[in-house]
Amino acid sequence: WIDPRVALAVVALLGLYVVNLGGLLGGTAFEAGWFHGVRLVAEPLILLLVGFAFGGRRTLRWAIGSLCVTAVLVALYGIYQQLVGPVALVGMGYEYESQVRTIGSRLRSFGTLDEPFAYAAFLLFALCAALFWLRRSRLAVVVGSAATIGLVTSQVRSAAIVSLALLGLWLARRRLVALAGFIIASAVVAAATILIVLPGATQTQTVQTSESTYLTVNGRTEAWRVVFTDPGALPLGKGVGIVGTAAERAKRDAGVGVTEERNATAVDSGYFAALADVGIAGLVLILLILGRLAQLAVDAARDGKREGWLALALLVTLSFDAITRSSFTAFPTAYLGFLLVGLALAAAGEETTGDTAAKTD
Repeated sequence: WIDPRVALAVVALLGLYVVNLGGLLGGTAFEAGWFHGVRLVAEPLILLLVGFAFGGRRTLRWAIGSLCVTAVLVALYGIYQQLVGPVALVGMGYEYESQVRTIGSRLRSFGTLDEPFAYAAFLLFALCAALFWLRRSRLAVVVGSAATIGLVTSQVRSAAIVSLALLGLWLARRRLVALAGFIIASAVVAAATILIVLPGATQTQTVQTSESTYLTVNGRTEAWRVVFTDPGALPLGKGVGIVGTAAERAKRDAGVGVTEERNATAVDSGYFAALADVGIAGLVLILLILGRLAQLAVDAARDGKREGWLALALLVTLSFDAITRSSFTAFPTAYLGFLLVGLALAAAGEETTGDTAAKTD
């Protein structure tokens, strides 16, 4: 079963990316960046529909079990890397600016994932499982503790805001409505503040790794400036793959050197990235998809189904994380997050069907 409203919004959004009206008007309709832009948006959304279509309680149990086991291992290895430090990691065979990246004396990379933000997002999904899926048990304590310590060592500040929102959601489940509302509102204000001050974030460090090669470490460009310098492009966007992750992938495929690639324009926000690609219509469709998924999750949660609470927690993580990262096209955030949301909502629907049949009998 696939929710028809979600399916319709997904098809409409993918249609905007395929047609690429902003690119047609700008004369850059179907270049390499367009291909990567369509692919990076389509894959996570298709996984969402796959989760809806083929999900169920058994599939969800196996998926969450795999997530929890993997997350504990990933968290422990990330903590270990922080303890031994970058010098020891290089001595083990890792390479600077490939597997080992630093800002000052701080290690900002993790061997199991590309960068600390992906590491933090993965552990936040595990924290969702520990808080909203696993029964009260030693396993829940182990998974939750490993994820929490791993998030602290990741030094990703936005992860603290997502954790705060998850705490508010957990309190809401415990029917502490007033306190939950205050905490969630605080998280929203903090997230909005980050969104407003995002233009102040600039590239932080450039490191020379060879005589002619430079790499930008943990850089970020001005998202507001990238999107809003040309107000006339807002309705349809600048064109798919003109800026952001898709543009960077296209340059790598074309053999562009790292020194040139570091000047590529990025949009470090999933919402701004959609606005840059397909304009206001695309952003509205993304919000409609998230809103409909949240509505389905809330309905299931009101019926007392933990699948609904899990889906709601995953959506909170996705929505907040996308404020400061291009999360809707990123692994593991979008790929794993949308799949798990689809599986959870499908499992909630399966239980509803079973309950109805039992009542009829």
